[in-house]
Amino acid sequence: MSILLLTSDLMVSSKVAAAGLRVSREIDTALSVELLLERAAANPPAGVILDLGVADLDLPTLVAQLRGGPQPPTIIAFAPHVHAALLDAAREAGCDQVLTRGDFHRRMDEVLAGLASPEH
Repeated sequence: MSILLLTSDLMVSSKVAAAGLRVSREIDTALSVELLLERAAANPPAGVILDLGVADLDLPTLVAQLRGGPQPPTIIAFAPHVHAALLDAAREAGCDQVLTRGDFHRRMDEVLAGLASPEH
């Protein structure tokens, strides 16, 4: 099972893809919510990583849609630490793990390795 990444930041996409290679996990990047949902429906992912900086992100609806399938993925969200309201919204929407952008980048390999564990 792959890991889906929602981001519009090509640098983030590149860093996550490199980390995916280090932990032997395929990362599939979607640049829009529509594409993310389409890919999740076609091939249920082990995990979904949400960059909360994506414009017009309706977190409660997105999380509910991702959780609606037969194999709900682990959902990890991240945003800059100065965007406390976005981080709180991700927690309230039901994301499994919410990290500041800095923490996500520092712990990227660990986070992806967790998604690559046998229970996923």
